[in-house]
Amino acid sequence: MNIPLFFLRTPYRVREYMLEDDKDYSLKSTEILSPYKRTQKSCSEYYLAENHIESPIEGLGQTAVPNTYVKMEDDFQSRVYNGRFFSNGDFYYCSSQDEIKIYDVSDTENWKCVNSFVARGVSWTITDVDLSPDENFLVYSSMNPVINIIKLNSDAISSTFTFSTDQHSILLNQIDPGYGIFSCEFSGSGTEVLVGTRIQTLEIHDLVKKKLAYRALNAHDDDINTACFASEGSQVIYSGSDDSLIKIWDRRVSGSVSQGVLIGHREGITYLSSKGNGLNLISNGKDQCIKLWDIRKLMSPSESRDFIRSHQYQMGFDYRMGRYPLENYHKLLAADNSVTTFKGHKVLGTLIRCHFSPLETTGQRYIYTGGADGKVWIYDSLTGKTIQTLQYEEAEENEYEDTVCRDVSWHPYRPMIAATSFSGSIYQYSYV
Repeated sequence: MNIPLFFLRTPYRVREYMLEDDKDYSLKSTEILSPYKRTQKSCSEYYLAENHIESPIEGLGQTAVPNTYVKMEDDFQSRVYNGRFFSNGDFYYCSSQDEIKIYDVSDTENWKCVNSFVARGVSWTITDVDLSPDENFLVYSSMNPVINIIKLNSDAISSTFTFSTDQHSILLNQIDPGYGIFSCEFSGSGTEVLVGTRIQTLEIHDLVKKKLAYRALNAHDDDINTACFASEGSQVIYSGSDDSLIKIWDRRVSGSVSQGVLIGHREGITYLSSKGNGLNLISNGKDQCIKLWDIRKLMSPSESRDFIRSHQYQMGFDYRMGRYPLENYHKLLAADNSVTTFKGHKVLGTLIRCHFSPLETTGQRYIYTGGADGKVWIYDSLTGKTIQTLQYEEAEENEYEDTVCRDVSWHPYRPMIAATSFSGSIYQYSYV
């Protein structure tokens, strides 16, 4: 009998268990690697060699934090929403409202656009983009029931997908009106896509079997703005919503009841980022703060419902309309079990993202985020202090419409951050 287990709790760690009769979610192999994976040394290897660094964490150290505006890539005709480096650091992908571009960034002084794709069937904007683990495919979503898969390597022979066109559209829902996708992410195997929707459902779609693999109906009481796997290959999922809650799910447990809830934000969650260790994550919220979490401190669903009913703390703040009324209010909710709260950046106008700094060069010590004023904020997760704020030269305070920095990406091996901007540009910051 398949008895799903969620966590074995110990004072020191949380371990996930995969039972013998569970599905095999192992990686599908590809015969031809993505053209974005270099056969010779990557720029990261050259960088470490040139600087005589044997151990990235010990050599480059935790002091090489980006501190200076360097340059701008101004290639888009509309707002730039999403942007991330490839795992080897040689390439960078980003999306505007209706276009996706890939840059060769091996020469940091001279970024070259090596590919671009016009998005299909966009409703308002491309809401999210994710790169498959084998780096052969991109998935992107919009405010409609369709996800699109882009094949980056036309010669790739993959056992995962059967389509032959460069872009393939997959209709996820034909029934529910108002269905739109805020968040999409490949699974660790690259064979499934996790989505968070406007109709409060959390779903996993199997790209191989071409069917719905998991669905939590009424997972939240409002839009699910963000969802991610706890770690690569994990069966545990984190979701964040405009109902201000973060929920923990085990896909091996059917039904729409979460395994636990994290309470602490007073307003909606804009983004979640997992540390990848199955224990820690960070959240960005419309209450103008980031919170660091340990999921061993979660509340049960019944406890969280009781607390929400008795306190009714959420104001329903519309972050498109101005400053947050409680911006300078620092009292925590009674049920707040977060490890640390970070404040200073502004979460207004769009679903601004936050991330952990790279493991290879910083040990994931830092937490960094964009902001509505165009700044990049870097916090120290150990002390809770602001380490650095970065801003390009043309940005001006309070002109949020054009300066919003929605997404930020720290190069995996170089002390460099790329920040997307609603001005239609990508700004680069480095350690000088």
